[in-house]
Amino acid sequence: MSFAPNPLRLGNAQQVGHFSRLAGFIIFSKYEEFADPIVKAYMKYFATQNPDSRETETINKQVSFYKTDTFIRKRYMIYEYDFHERENEIRKEAEAKALEEKKAMAKGFRDAKVPLEIISAQTGFTIDEIKSF
Repeated sequence: MSFAPNPLRLGNAQQVGHFSRLAGFIIFSKYEEFADPIVKAYMKYFATQNPDSRETETINKQVSFYKTDTFIRKRYMIYEYDFHERENEIRKEAEAKALEEKKAMAKGFRDAKVPLEIISAQTGFTIDEIKSF
């Protein structure tokens, strides 16, 4: 759960990490407010990392196992790298599509005999760029 539309756009990975920890702290630190004892135990564990029930001890053992298993850690790192690479590809594709649409708009304005200065002001392209379309 995040409090921003896209936490990855907040800044670099370190800033995102700080944001995620802060969001987690805010959410999980309210564990005392939960009426259900099982949910309360889980939330307390996630807030304090202190297993004090059988269920949270099981979670803690699994977390410890996955943190120490080098094969799983390597697979996770590859997955995370691939995820971010794909995200970058999608962003670049969206930027290229937006640029093409902006060029098409500038061409349409130019074909409609709109003055180049107005097209430049509306699209952000220079007059020389507009002439080259």
